[in-house]
Amino acid sequence: MKINLLNVIPAMGLIILILFSNRSYSQDTLGNNADYFIQDKIETIAEQTDNYIDFSTMIDHLNNYKDHPLNINFASREQLQEFGLLNEVQITSLLNHIRQFGKLIEVYELQSIDGFNYETIERILPFIVVQASDNTVPLSFKNFFTKGKQELDFLATKTLEPSVGYAQPITQSELLASKKYLGSPYLILMKYKYTFSDQLSFGFTGKKDAGAEFFQGSNAIPKHTLQFYKGFDYYSAHLLYKGKGFIKTLAIGDYQLGFGQGLCLSSGLSFSKTGDVLGIKKMSRDLIANTSSNANAFMRGYAATFAYKHFEFTPFYSYHKLDGIATSVDSLTQDPSVFSSLGTSGYHRTYKELSQKQIIGEAMYGGHLAYNIDKLNIGITSYHTQFDADYIRKPKYYNQFDFSGRSNNNIGLDYSYIIKNYNFFGEVARSANAGMAYLSGVLLSVDSRTSIAILYRNYAKDYQALQSNGFKDGTSTSNEEGTYIGLTSNLTKFLVFSAYYDQFYFPWLHYECTAPSHGTEYLVQLAYTPNKKLAMNIRFKESNKQTLQGNMIIPIYYLIGFMQNSLQFNLQYKFSNALSVAEKVVITQSQIGHYPQGNGYLLSQDVILKIQKSKLSIVFRYALFDCNNYYSRVFVSGGDIPNSFSIPSLNNQGSLTNLMIQYHLIKGVSIWLRMAQTVYTNVATISSGLDLINGNTKTDVSAEVRISF
Repeated sequence: MKINLLNVIPAMGLIILILFSNRSYSQDTLGNNADYFIQDKIETIAEQTDNYIDFSTMIDHLNNYKDHPLNINFASREQLQEFGLLNEVQITSLLNHIRQFGKLIEVYELQSIDGFNYETIERILPFIVVQASDNTVPLSFKNFFTKGKQELDFLATKTLEPSVGYAQPITQSELLASKKYLGSPYLILMKYKYTFSDQLSFGFTGKKDAGAEFFQGSNAIPKHTLQFYKGFDYYSAHLLYKGKGFIKTLAIGDYQLGFGQGLCLSSGLSFSKTGDVLGIKKMSRDLIANTSSNANAFMRGYAATFAYKHFEFTPFYSYHKLDGIATSVDSLTQDPSVFSSLGTSGYHRTYKELSQKQIIGEAMYGGHLAYNIDKLNIGITSYHTQFDADYIRKPKYYNQFDFSGRSNNNIGLDYSYIIKNYNFFGEVARSANAGMAYLSGVLLSVDSRTSIAILYRNYAKDYQALQSNGFKDGTSTSNEEGTYIGLTSNLTKFLVFSAYYDQFYFPWLHYECTAPSHGTEYLVQLAYTPNKKLAMNIRFKESNKQTLQGNMIIPIYYLIGFMQNSLQFNLQYKFSNALSVAEKVVITQSQIGHYPQGNGYLLSQDVILKIQKSKLSIVFRYALFDCNNYYSRVFVSGGDIPNSFSIPSLNNQGSLTNLMIQYHLIKGVSIWLRMAQTVYTNVATISSGLDLINGNTKTDVSAEVRISF
């Protein structure tokens, strides 16, 4: 199936002309604009990596602001940074405006503040309020029971077409050889969470992946025991308290830490280049609860932040059992004494995967000391990492400078200083082997309409910090030097131009490159938001890197240029409170040297129907795609239900149909039903390994029930 873009583009142009002619300024806001902003940001992140990423922490963070909007009239700099949807230029301008002219009267007054435009306002509108008084409810014994919010979620998903991992008959020999999955094809998740504004949160999560055992086999609860951690394959629990006194934050259970710019320590998700070209500075979310179902990206133990005048001290301790591959076992204890890698998938579906489950203990302890005044922040981070076994990697040409051993020490100094329209920030970090990492940047407002971001990083090839996550193009915070420049300019009241250019160099070998290499990446974007009903943007992105080239006949390998680019157009239009539509067109290209590798095309149409009186919402998506190869693949958000957010990459040729229904059954009870079907027209099988489906159709169904009280 070939998509004829000559027919598609004129049709899209006609839609644009019709919508432009409707310059309605109704008070109805573009309610889905924030959701599409989130989807767009996540899709951009997914393009940067081939690894599976669990976005549930970020989604939970934003959903919490939907339930408890931030009153920006009374928000501190730290609260605005933790909010996460404003960059430092906008935060500084907002605080200066309130200090000089007083509290905002209504939200669209933000348009008069430097750094804010109509697009930004529509993006943050669902998460903020503008109120004349601070209506924060104090935490008390009575309010704990009457003002808090509790949520209990139950989720189940399944792929209807059986993969070879579930194909019958399943023999014991196949199970022992890890040629079949041990459990059922259902993914099951249960999550409970109590929140009291942003002051108190506690809850737990239990998850079973598709293929993992559930209350049987390795997860069976033995009789006459209290092994409550059995049943689900993964458990997580947290308690987080945020106060305004000496104890600023207290975390027990699972939590995430991040200080400075992430060079020394950043345990959760952290992103670099996105469509928000000024969002290069990592904001202050030092200590937060872990609500993710990712089995690895968190810390487990205790942490607290103590505040005294301008000083803050955050000590922490974590001990976490990690998945890994053991290469040597202690003859007395039968515990691993040497391991070669750490697991990242969290899957325990076969005997082989179960043999790698939680076999490596990782202890981390240390602290962060910060000095904060209004426009100056300085912090020092120091911590120790200790494994229960020796980490000895399998030797490769590119990993000679990676961490090996049983323990490591890291120390870092971070800073942020604001003077007039300039925000200088950065971090320098050192590992136990004397490897160094540096990052420095500046955000500046050239005038009321234009802002610029500049960032330089230099990470030595021997810098070793397993929990680091600095700004980067590569896969780790090491072996990289680069300069990033970003610019945003409000060309008119409704038209915003954004662009970035990043140039980077890898001084040592890395995966698939047997020599030092370099590359560039740039993005250009125009966003048009003329009114409260319409939002559109067009974006072009190109990445030029180097990859390994050669052949088996003449065993001579060399580096050659590898180019990938994409052109993307997005449009969202709200006809009424009940009906919205969204369009997306994506064109991708890839090329190695002077030889084109293929093209990719995606045409997607969404229809969003919200029938208020019947408490029913329907989201329907139909997409056509045609991608020659893996390098020309396209990404599209799954349109998922709350606790099941996915970003599938589409390859080959076919169509995607997605239907999601939300219904408020009774007060406090909501249900979501979703079906997504991908039909390929040029392949006879889908995926590979135990996930191989003998057929050209894949159908995923999901159901979730949320009880709120």
